[in-house]
Amino acid sequence: MKRIAIIISSIVFSVIAWSTHPQYDPQINNSRYHAPRVLYTDSNTLSLFQVQKMDIDSYITETGSIQYRNIFTVNSEVGGELKKCSVKAGDIVKVGDLLIIIENEELLRRKDTICQSLEQAKTALINFQKYTKVERATNLKLQFQQAQVKYDTSLKTFNHSDELLNRGMISKKEFEQIKLDFDNSKTLLDLQRLKSEKLLKLEKEEEKKLINTVELIEREAKKIEEEKSALNVFAPVSGKILKLSDKFPTEYWDSNAVFVSKGQFVATIANEKGRYVELKLFGDDIKEITVNDPVEIFLTGNSDKIIEGKVQTISPTGQSYGQYKRYPVIVDIITDADFIRPGSLVRCRFLSASRKNTISIPVEFLFYKQGKKYCRVKENESIIEKTVTTGIDNGKYIEIIDGLKNGEEIIL
Repeated sequence: MKRIAIIISSIVFSVIAWSTHPQYDPQINNSRYHAPRVLYTDSNTLSLFQVQKMDIDSYITETGSIQYRNIFTVNSEVGGELKKCSVKAGDIVKVGDLLIIIENEELLRRKDTICQSLEQAKTALINFQKYTKVERATNLKLQFQQAQVKYDTSLKTFNHSDELLNRGMISKKEFEQIKLDFDNSKTLLDLQRLKSEKLLKLEKEEEKKLINTVELIEREAKKIEEEKSALNVFAPVSGKILKLSDKFPTEYWDSNAVFVSKGQFVATIANEKGRYVELKLFGDDIKEITVNDPVEIFLTGNSDKIIEGKVQTISPTGQSYGQYKRYPVIVDIITDADFIRPGSLVRCRFLSASRKNTISIPVEFLFYKQGKKYCRVKENESIIEKTVTTGIDNGKYIEIIDGLKNGEEIIL
């Protein structure tokens, strides 16, 4: 019976040792890997592991939450009374859908006033261009023609008077009078020309002033029209209504008892396309990652589906948690993750270190004594303790930098 009990105990210990040391791990890609085996003695059952070289990766794993990538804030461009609220939080809207209607009587009065002013300014401009300019041009032309005729006549008389003076047909006094009349007519013609040029310049300035007045009023009218159109607030994008102003009702509503000020928050709309992960890492972990590093994202409860991501931002400012600090990190999701509900928790795995073809052992084969690390090594029929220096550790396997040789057998 005692022999049977020993055999049964050996079988149980063998099963336990085998189940706690799997033969394959996805973090180790090495066909030469040998699982720990069981060593039988007269009174004990020991697990052995043959030291070997393998590939080992070390990861940082942290939980984060899914967030919408694109969130748009809608503000009111005008003030007034809330006439209608067509949405509530949680609604799905399309771009151009009506959100709220605002009523502003003062704006409507301003529109009527500006329309009247614009009509008057346009009438004044038309009258100036159609009548005033034509009338002035006709008068100036007539006055210039009269001055030109008088000048031509005086010039002809003056040219003939010189001959008459030489023949004694007119006196010198009469000749001087003729010359004076000619000089006066020439001066009058020059003055008329200057007057025409000056009046034309003033006319252009007056016309420009009237045009500027019309354009100024038109701009004001356009501004009022834009404000009037802003009384109807539409969704700028398609998405989900995350939040409405606290002033607004929680249900669809027709009323005029709520006042909306210019620039007031109306709603936030999240575009259904695009997600990112928001999480926090400890200071020591932050040192191991950089922007654009790849990240593997796993859904909670589903380790089979891997979603690809990359580090987008790392905050330089940490938040204190007791004696530790945690730093906000944003992970951009590369593959399609629109099916994941924002607010859901996910696990993010960052590759912190990687070693190829390096000596590694299962972590349970490493022991500690007086601040030193050692392994129990089988040499012939004896078991000796060897101090070791370790490297990276992924929680299942640990790198041995110094102290063990490839092929040695260690005991648990």
